[in-house]
Amino acid sequence: MGPEELARYRLKRVLGRGGRPGLFGGEVWEAEDNEIDRRVALKILRVDDEEMLPTQQQFVHDARILGKLRHPNVVPVHDAGEAAGTSFVVMTFVEGKSLGKLADDPAVSLDDKLRWLRQVSLGLAALHAHAIAHRDLKPENVLVRADGTACLVDLGVPFDDGGGTADDLDDQAAWATLARKLLGGDVSPEVAAVLDRAGAPDRQSRFPSMKDVAGALVVPSDPTEATPESGKKRPVPRTLSPAVAVVALAVLIGIAALVQRFLLD
Repeated sequence: MGPEELARYRLKRVLGRGGRPGLFGGEVWEAEDNEIDRRVALKILRVDDEEMLPTQQQFVHDARILGKLRHPNVVPVHDAGEAAGTSFVVMTFVEGKSLGKLADDPAVSLDDKLRWLRQVSLGLAALHAHAIAHRDLKPENVLVRADGTACLVDLGVPFDDGGGTADDLDDQAAWATLARKLLGGDVSPEVAAVLDRAGAPDRQSRFPSMKDVAGALVVPSDPTEATPESGKKRPVPRTLSPAVAVVALAVLIGIAALVQRFLLD
């Protein structure tokens, strides 16, 4: 195994670094899956002493929990393992721009930002349904794909990981902070009320869940949005363009005229 390889994966460049051990921490690399020729994001945790072994085992265990989750607003986990004293987790490589880069883009509308925030809340709701807290929600950890879908790309840890309290209410407060960074002061009273409640200092005053946050946040219609329960996208209604509708109406009128003429003859 070469210095730039880990198991079946070839490491290419560092995408980011986490701040604490466990799935929440480590380095994230862009990598190539040598067996199926696919670009992936690979998160690694190097272990140099025996004291870190429980953390290494937890790292892989957490990844396997997340591997069961499939939701359009959460990056999929495909693989996890250990090689040469290094634990790794393999995720889909998501191409897109971070919310941090899009926040000040004049081409981005308020409606776009509200849709992304709702999608983030749905992604968090999906994590929480598997008893996973994100714990590092920030603009850099949300990417917006070319199709306009927001995706959580750095994942979290179980609610009870032995390292202190981490749960959905913590993520909810972090979501409110993220929303304020993204929206600034340009919000309606209705949206401001949602942010105030989600970020309330008193945990008991917050929404019961991120699913409730998503339900309270009034946003423009989003046909690509997924439901928290199924993770499936709602079908996009198909409508005829005005030009096609006129042609169709003309055809129907012509057919009606022919039928009438046939009956009279």
